[in-house]
Amino acid sequence: MKKNLLVCRSGGRTSEFMYKYILENHADEYNIVGIFANTGWEHHKTLEFVHNNDIENERLFGVKPVWVEAVVHKGRVSSTHKLVTYETASRNMEPFEEVVKKYGLPNSAYPHCTRELKEQPIHDYIKNVMGWSNKADGDSNYFTALGIRSDEPVRIMGG
Repeated sequence: MKKNLLVCRSGGRTSEFMYKYILENHADEYNIVGIFANTGWEHHKTLEFVHNNDIENERLFGVKPVWVEAVVHKGRVSSTHKLVTYETASRNMEPFEEVVKKYGLPNSAYPHCTRELKEQPIHDYIKNVMGWSNKADGDSNYFTALGIRSDEPVRIMGG
């Protein structure tokens, strides 16, 4: 029985390389879902790059592209997702602006940007569309692949 694997795609070269590598080399082991979370802040060339990779991945591996954007809710409710496409994806910071309206400007002391614009929408899709669970006690029925460039641990630590 295949295991479930979520591949979080940032739109960068390393992330897209990782996704294609996993599709090429591990499709027999995993049910693979690659998700790109658009914040509305991405450069148009990033969106084009992801879209072009989606076309190639669909042709080569038969995988459908999954793009999500955050849906911000009032009150003490985390962001959920809506499905978008290359054509319908926000390009004028709309999801980002909605998060800022609710939570304020993100900063190192309050890093809600990634949580609300990427993590929550992606995991909402995984839970509500795929039916996969990610329980706090570690009893998940899927794994997550997240690419990190070689310079990112230094950047994350403020170096």
